Amino acid sequence: MKKSTAIATVFLIIAIIFCGILFVQLGSVQNRLTTTQTELTGTKTQLAETQTQLADSETKLKTTAEQLTTTKSQLDKTKSQLTDTQTQLSTAKNENTQMLSRYTELKDAINLRLGRGENSEKFVTPNDPQVAALVAQIAGSYSTNVDELWRDYRRMYDWVTKNIEYSYDSYLPVMPDTLDGSLRWTDDCWRTPAETIKDKHGDCEDMAALLASLMLSYNKEQFGVWGVIIQNENQGHVAVALPVVGDKLVIFDPAGNYYSGYQSGYAQSYSTSQTIRDWLDSWADKIPGAHVCAAFSYDLRKDFTSTQEFINWANEPPD
Repeated sequence: MKKSTAIATVFLIIAIIFCGILFVQLGSVQNRLTTTQTELTGTKTQLAETQTQLADSETKLKTTAEQLTTTKSQLDKTKSQLTDTQTQLSTAKNENTQMLSRYTELKDAINLRLGRGENSEKFVTPNDPQVAALVAQIAGSYSTNVDELWRDYRRMYDWVTKNIEYSYDSYLPVMPDTLDGSLRWTDDCWRTPAETIKDKHGDCEDMAALLASLMLSYNKEQFGVWGVIIQNENQGHVAVALPVVGDKLVIFDPAGNYYSGYQSGYAQSYSTSQTIRDWLDSWADKIPGAHVCAAFSYDLRKDFTSTQEFINWANEPPD
């Protein structure tokens, strides 16, 4: 009996100890659960705050997305407008380039007819078929006989004076170099020899260009024939000059009904200086103070500041 009681007591004591331990552990678990619950409550609060923040962020992101969509739409519209503007600018640039190119073409075409600078060379055309045909009609073929050659030159001069009626030019515009420049007018308009032959009229430069072309075509360009321009401050005149061996010169001036040696009835050569002085004297009343300012042919254009400069050039040996 005592033994059973002792065992029961032991079991009771063990049970009490176990219960105590269990109670302590339960308390510890309860504490941990309470702490965890507190932490969970805090976490829940943080999650709620985070959810609120996420909701705010989502709203802001949505707003930003809408703004970005609007901005993209505006950018696309601006890009389209810029593309249209660029196309318009490119079109305008092309049109402006074409207009400037066309203006330059028109200016060059008009300047050609003014015979200025190297343009005067283009009006001496010995290789023009109409010029060659007229040479054959007037003088036949080229003669190596000097006397016959000069008679043929005279025949060409006579044909021009008798068949080409002198006519004054109408005014022609002088185009400015730039679009904002001032337009001027001049009464010079050069005809080609073929046009002068066809029209049967022209002024001094037209007659001189025709006669020079006839003479060069006749002599097969073996000997020099120049158009010579004289001018003063207000007006000018053009005739034909032929250099002769020995620093001599002959002038044929169909518009002025003049040639070197006309007093004798046939063309004669004199020193370059005398020939030019006599010719200038014949124009002293109509073009007072005139000087030689240029000489031209199918392959040259030479400008001079004085008559003496021309005389020196004319007397230089050919290259």
